Amino acid sequence: MKVEIVTENNIWQYMPILNADEFDGITAGRYTCFGAYDEVNELPIGVATAQVFPKQIRIHRIYTVPDHRRQGVASELLRVMTDLPEDVKLHFTIVCFDASDDYDFLAHRGFKEMPSDFTYITSDLSNMKDVQVPAKLRVGIDLMPMDRAPVPALESFILSSQHDVILQFPEFELDTERFSDASIVCQLNGQISAAIMLEEFSDTIQVTWFGGTDGRSIYCSFYMLKQALESEFDTSQSIRVLLHKNKGLDAIEKVFHSVETHPVRFFAL
Repeated sequence: MKVEIVTENNIWQYMPILNADEFDGITAGRYTCFGAYDEVNELPIGVATAQVFPKQIRIHRIYTVPDHRRQGVASELLRVMTDLPEDVKLHFTIVCFDASDDYDFLAHRGFKEMPSDFTYITSDLSNMKDVQVPAKLRVGIDLMPMDRAPVPALESFILSSQHDVILQFPEFELDTERFSDASIVCQLNGQISAAIMLEEFSDTIQVTWFGGTDGRSIYCSFYMLKQALESEFDTSQSIRVLLHKNKGLDAIEKVFHSVETHPVRFFAL
């Protein structure tokens, strides 16, 4: 087994075990990926992907092909990935949404669970209510996808609102490449008054952040969000909403017929 950095030159070897998020992130230069390769059988047997932020290195996924599990592949990938020069003081972090994640694996390799103020709700597109927005509520309102919004104004609006730099904006800036073009921006009388920032993953659509200066703008934004999602996805499309200190939970409960709430677990090395 050899462990190597996955680049544009060898990424084709790992295509069978990379997901779409990883492929896009690697080719765009946002993700660093290490691959484990079985040179005898000429097959990829594992990958580990991470992203470097100003104050942390976020490990997104460590994956081993089922037939090669419990053979030290994941441990070796993690060892190589975390072998940094002594002058690099960044912590490695892992965010766990899936209850089936192997927490013992992390604990045995030095990761410690950290306090978390995050929860997330899960539902699907069929559970979104048909939000009705009377004409009088739309007076002065202009709704648009993110790619039509002025980026400097949108960044200023989000970063001057309540936001988190651990999960929601670890870049300490608005990375428009990270967020979906289906993200919604609302202007009231020409000024940005609300936004819903989405990320598209291979298994779910995530509402990573939403906020606004008034309830009308937020309400209208969710009205457009449902329309935008219905135009692109099947009604079975899963949706995850990330919440920090449960901010916005009351609004989410008004938008969905039913939701399930789960804790976000956070580990650091």
